[in-house]
Amino acid sequence: MKRFIILLSILSILIFSLDSCENMLEVQQKGVVGVADFYKTDTDCEEAMANLYSSWLGISAKWSFLLDMLSDDCWTGGGARGDQISWEQLGEYNFDSNNTIVKDVFKALYEIVYRANLVIENYPEPATDVQKRDVAEAKFFRAWSYFYLTTLWGTPPVVDHVLKTEDEYAQPNGDPAALWALIEQDLTEAINSNALTEKATVNDKVARITKTAAQSMLGKAYVFEEKWSDARTALDEVITSGKYDLYRGNYEDLLHVAADFSSENILEANIVNDPANVVMARQIFQGWRYSLMTIANGQGKAHDLAIGWGFINPTSSIYEAFVAEEGVNGYRLNSTLWTYQQVVDKWNVVIDGTDCTVKVKTGSFLPGHEGYFWWKFRAVNSEKQLVSNRGGFHNNPVFMRYAEVLLLAAEAQLQPGGDPGKAADYVNEVRTRAQLPTKATVAMDDIKTEKRLELACEEVRFLDLVRWGDASTVLETKGAEVPSFGGATETVPEHVEMTFHNPGAGFVAGKHELLPFPYDEINVNKKITQNPGW
Repeated sequence: MKRFIILLSILSILIFSLDSCENMLEVQQKGVVGVADFYKTDTDCEEAMANLYSSWLGISAKWSFLLDMLSDDCWTGGGARGDQISWEQLGEYNFDSNNTIVKDVFKALYEIVYRANLVIENYPEPATDVQKRDVAEAKFFRAWSYFYLTTLWGTPPVVDHVLKTEDEYAQPNGDPAALWALIEQDLTEAINSNALTEKATVNDKVARITKTAAQSMLGKAYVFEEKWSDARTALDEVITSGKYDLYRGNYEDLLHVAADFSSENILEANIVNDPANVVMARQIFQGWRYSLMTIANGQGKAHDLAIGWGFINPTSSIYEAFVAEEGVNGYRLNSTLWTYQQVVDKWNVVIDGTDCTVKVKTGSFLPGHEGYFWWKFRAVNSEKQLVSNRGGFHNNPVFMRYAEVLLLAAEAQLQPGGDPGKAADYVNEVRTRAQLPTKATVAMDDIKTEKRLELACEEVRFLDLVRWGDASTVLETKGAEVPSFGGATETVPEHVEMTFHNPGAGFVAGKHELLPFPYDEINVNKKITQNPGW
């Protein structure tokens, strides 16, 4: 889908004051469409939707960093301690209502809500197929945003229309029941509209929100509400539709250009391979830190490796969880992350007489690091992914995969009234792709394990820990000590040091289940009450 930058300006009048008020001259500004004259045609509607899609794409990086840094799968990392203070605060549970990422994500989610409301409100009776589809998509996006506003903040204000007066701008805390009802209603209406795009076959490539994607999101909402019967119905419809399947190519390519619009990607934003466009920079953020590593032969071109900034590094905890389930040679493990020794062994080679070394510089330390490197988020120095001169990549950010639908459905089937056999079947689909033996039966712990490994650092772990009631145990001491990984010297081998001690860090029960409403919001909106503990 092409992305547009849309500027909607209110009709301006230039008033030139001459010798008397009778001589005023009014000149209509050229090239500007007034609000009253917009929202008329299919073209207007499509431009408004392009702006909405753009906002959704724009939130992807900070949204993912927020959710992943709060989990037990990642350290903040970077170039040095204090490289990104607001990120470190999140990863160590030492943040407050002034945290920049918390504020930015809260604001960006409401921006999506606002843009969705513009479409919904200005096309109350959509007259064409284009308008019907766009209104249905807008309802999806509003529901998607409120899902994260509700799960992260608990009682965010309900804004289901465009606010028009100052009196409306200050909204009180929303009632959770009303918030979940709005999410369900928007998704249900979008699904029942029969206006959303739908895939013709499992391998069809669609760059818009599909009906099946809306059903997947509705099923996820039902799981979070523990409406197990409804969740089973919605998620099973997705599975039996035959519209999606697990990606059958190389697992390590799952989040790269090779898998853009693959059979597995239920929700993904489209990145256009054009240097003039905004590009996705996640691989740069999470790529291996170039300034602290020796990457010989032109920044690793012989290895097809691009430079990175070294943020959001794997914890030893996620590596050990993989090994416990798959062993050190696990196919999914080695397609997801590498140990430092694997980096050295696999990429310290000689090609055409040139030393192609990849290792931590002698005496250097990688902060927020335990000697493990993401492979699934590697920065690939390839024309197929790298946008030249922009320091970014055009592989599509993925918000939801079919594997998550299978594991959500397995959880729902394991609850009272469900089918344990189906739960095992769904888990085994994921395990078979991971080249693991199937299980005759599964328990909740099996689903928790599969979900952590399959969706490692894909924005699901923190919210799952909270809703399962596991967060206070798993995250209790996160950030109390922050590791660094050091390159070898003549006398000291590569090793991990706890280089920063942070007394009082870690998840606090009764507080960190919800994020604080941003200070700026609390300061200007006197009707809203801060979350407990903040």
